[in-house]
Amino acid sequence: MQNNDPQQQQVANTNTVEESEGGLDFQTIVNIFLGKWYVFVICVFISLAIGAVYIWRSPKAFVQQASVLVKDPKTGNAASMSSAFVDIAGISGLSTSNVQNELFILTSRSVMRGVVKRMALHYSYYMPNFMRYDELYVNSPIFIVASDPEVPIPGASFDVKFFSAQDTLKFQYESDDTTFVCPFNKEVELPGIGLATVMIRPRTFERYVSEKSHEVRVVALNQELATSAYLGGLAADLAQKESATLQLTYTASSARKAADILNMVIDEYNRRTIESKNEVLDNSLQFVDQRIDAVGAELSEVDAKLEAMKSKEKTINPMNEASNYLTLTHNQEVQLSNLEVQFRLISELRSVLDTLNYSSLPLNVGINNQVLNSQIQRYDEGLLRFNQLKTYSSEKSPVVLDRAAELDALLDNIKYTAADVQKSLQLQIDELKALAAKNMSRVSDATSNVRALTSIEREQIVKSELYNYLLQKKEENAIMKSMTESNVRLIDAAWGGFRPVSLY
Repeated sequence: MQNNDPQQQQVANTNTVEESEGGLDFQTIVNIFLGKWYVFVICVFISLAIGAVYIWRSPKAFVQQASVLVKDPKTGNAASMSSAFVDIAGISGLSTSNVQNELFILTSRSVMRGVVKRMALHYSYYMPNFMRYDELYVNSPIFIVASDPEVPIPGASFDVKFFSAQDTLKFQYESDDTTFVCPFNKEVELPGIGLATVMIRPRTFERYVSEKSHEVRVVALNQELATSAYLGGLAADLAQKESATLQLTYTASSARKAADILNMVIDEYNRRTIESKNEVLDNSLQFVDQRIDAVGAELSEVDAKLEAMKSKEKTINPMNEASNYLTLTHNQEVQLSNLEVQFRLISELRSVLDTLNYSSLPLNVGINNQVLNSQIQRYDEGLLRFNQLKTYSSEKSPVVLDRAAELDALLDNIKYTAADVQKSLQLQIDELKALAAKNMSRVSDATSNVRALTSIEREQIVKSELYNYLLQKKEENAIMKSMTESNVRLIDAAWGGFRPVSLY
């Protein structure tokens, strides 16, 4: 008999559902998945294929390392030269460096910009290789030479397709929007680059086209974008805490490229450091050269006057009774000549100070005043640091403004000291001249030619001593410049494995 009771029917349905839910045990689930085994096999195969394609297409990353030592400014050539040329101003302090400052400069954009320019890194060459492009670097059969490297380029990406291994006269330029035929080794207009020449490497070209590929992908970046891209691969840090040794690493898609860039970074840094130091010496040499020309002309005039007087008066001898006074006068004149040399040097320095506008002061002009030389040395050292700060900071930066205020205060002290020294020298000169005049008055019985000759000879001595002194300083400055060193010393050039360490 059929049961039509709704309540009993609801209970029966509930029991059926509970039995169904209880029946979904582990065995049932396994049976369901085993029935769809081919779906899981397909998914695993697809995942492995995608991973393999990703690994195949991703460029490999190679790491190279180098280490440099930041030099102690108290040791090295600068210190040894200071003992050899103790009167040369400005030797000490030229190589003053700070480890953190050198670390910042080594990884700066300006250094990397110089590396990109010297190595032409804004041009990259790639070989197609089944769904990927391998960078050729120095193995490229072609390379591009811009007609004017100083003109910035917008950037472009295009393919250079070769007709055959024997055809070294022309190639086909092909990009997304244009295709045309161009000659090799001749100046042409390339979109995104401008006037440039596509050069070939004959031996590499024939082997590449015959054995590898009939095309090369060229990627040209503008200089700033290339600088940013290559700067991202550079890293530097202290080798050890509280150490003066810096550890540099570079990551690139080629081991040789990473090593070349790392070595060039160190070379570019050294070049810029030496140029910065030599700027002070160049200013000193220019100042000394100008004074040599002026004093040389004055000395020639004095020599001509002396020669004319001697040829007019065949014999000029001081009178016997005035010999003792003349000897005393001569000693005073020697002292006077030394004081006048110093007075002229101070006068020239003050004329330079009046027109100075944040440029270095001449350091090696022979001023015999330790206080003034020390002030000039501190000013040039501060100016060197000020110029470095301006290179990597804004001119309105508080640090730059504070440094400028310090330079202004140093310059005021130099002006005050120079004026005080010149005043003291003038007093000594006036006193010696008065004594010399008194002694000369006691030889009134001597002829006027004796006095004239003495005056001309004294003037000749002054100018001759000054001329010889300037020549000596010029030679010493030239020696200093030839021995200028960088702030760091290379410990280990770029080195590392030739196996990739990861994928980009």
